Amino acid sequence: MAPVTRVLALGPRRWALLGRVACTAALVEPAIRLLPLRTAARLAGACLVLDDVAADRDAWAELSEADRERCDLALRLLRRRPFRATCLRRSLVLATLLRHRTPALRVGVAKSGGVVAAHAWLELDGATLDPDAADYRGLAPVARPPVASVAPRAAV
Repeated sequence: MAPVTRVLALGPRRWALLGRVACTAALVEPAIRLLPLRTAARLAGACLVLDDVAADRDAWAELSEADRERCDLALRLLRRRPFRATCLRRSLVLATLLRHRTPALRVGVAKSGGVVAAHAWLELDGATLDPDAADYRGLAPVARPPVASVAPRAAV
């Protein structure tokens, strides 16, 4: 079945969702490039959580049928051109769809074969929406050293 035929078969309600996801994806791009991550997450409806606490459950089973359908359709769209969204972009778009559930955006890293990889995922009430999240260790904030104050020079 041709892609256009598949989209037409979805029906008007899902067309509106696809339009919303496409617009959101277009807005997420400048947000992650121009704003601090905490601000971009907040605008998407998520709270950026920086700690090393791993989720112990799968959140997909806890989603309502409507939420599951919306997220599935969004992920299918975001895998295609022109989006081909990265994990951070996907997470922020899904956060807008699930903002009524107050999602947490997490960022983690993993080292495999000497290569460090970063990953972003959403969690809902301590359950992850990403099965790959268990392979990553969450980032924790690093304390900044105090800034030495410099006394202004006296005018000569």
